[in-house]
Amino acid sequence: MSSNAFVAGLSYISTIGIANHLGVEAFGEYSYILVIGLFFSQLVVFGSDETAIRRYLKNGSGITSSLLFFKITNFCLLAAAILLWVLWSGHDTLILALIVAAQGLSLNSAYEARGKNSTYARVYFFERLSFILLVWSQVWIFGEVSILKIVAALLISTVGSLIVQVWGHRSDLVEKKPTRSILPLWKDGVPLVMFSLSKYVYGGGTRVAIKIGIGYAALGGYSAAWQFVPIATLFLTQVAKIWRLGLTRAIHERNKSNFKALVARTCATILMPMALLGIAFFVLGSGLVNLIFSNEFSGALPLVPWISIYFVVIGFDVINSMLWVALGKVRAFSLIFCFFGSICALVLYLWRHEFGLIDFIKVAVAFHFMAVACSLAFLAPQLNRHFHSNP
Repeated sequence: MSSNAFVAGLSYISTIGIANHLGVEAFGEYSYILVIGLFFSQLVVFGSDETAIRRYLKNGSGITSSLLFFKITNFCLLAAAILLWVLWSGHDTLILALIVAAQGLSLNSAYEARGKNSTYARVYFFERLSFILLVWSQVWIFGEVSILKIVAALLISTVGSLIVQVWGHRSDLVEKKPTRSILPLWKDGVPLVMFSLSKYVYGGGTRVAIKIGIGYAALGGYSAAWQFVPIATLFLTQVAKIWRLGLTRAIHERNKSNFKALVARTCATILMPMALLGIAFFVLGSGLVNLIFSNEFSGALPLVPWISIYFVVIGFDVINSMLWVALGKVRAFSLIFCFFGSICALVLYLWRHEFGLIDFIKVAVAFHFMAVACSLAFLAPQLNRHFHSNP
């Protein structure tokens, strides 16, 4: 956890520095590349990190060969489609996004299945550290940095990390026919990737709509404000790990009294910090934005109150997600989020040219809140039915 927090902090500071060096419009373009790259990365992974672990636990056999082959196949298919699109449209920014998507080839789930999360944490630490050093060495030597050079640094650090990961799993690359695993992984990954993309709409999809509707400069300001969201997300990810196993066990054992106590503690350790963070950011956020970003990013200031509200929304989302997964009703949960994500994407697309930055963030926060509220409303009777049923 400490190494993850250190890397996250270092990456955050680096991103702020990159934003101020690039300026608001170039940072908007850089953010757009990252957002599209994240979308492509989800297509490369296609839910395999979750399904591969379940397959490992079920079969007790190695997953590295099939996982790597599956991701490389997806990446190659995606690369071919993107290259054809670039040749037809001339939209070469997608090539840079494809480089970002290469991070999806990571074997992190293979490390997790083997119980070597600490080993992967060290690999990831040096991957991020090398990227940051490569970027800022350009600033120190040449006094400037460009988007192309930043993406080149990302390519070098990603390829280096992948080589280390594959080498570390060389003894596991023994599955004779990994091609047999592709169709099951695609089939199992469909609901997972649909769910991931539905949640992607609120953060990534909104920024794509801003770029299309208003332009890179507006996206740069929006992305500057959005940089505070990953801080909350990192905290929530770590806290969720504390309670996830206990909640799952209490539901599995139908221990209602223990479940209620754990839910109360989970809410206290998630919602109270998020509420306090939201209040603090509401009061101090504008000053903080002015402090760490240049005057070019003044467009981020009106978004501060909505980011404050969003901290609480994602806090409820984490609790909601943990309970649905622990209950084993992931498909119903996914359908709810897919419905609201689809409506949100449609609204963003239809009004992309009429909306201002405030409108975009209002839509994202509102639809995410509705998705969480609706799924919690459906969850309550599901839990009640579960605890009153026979095992």
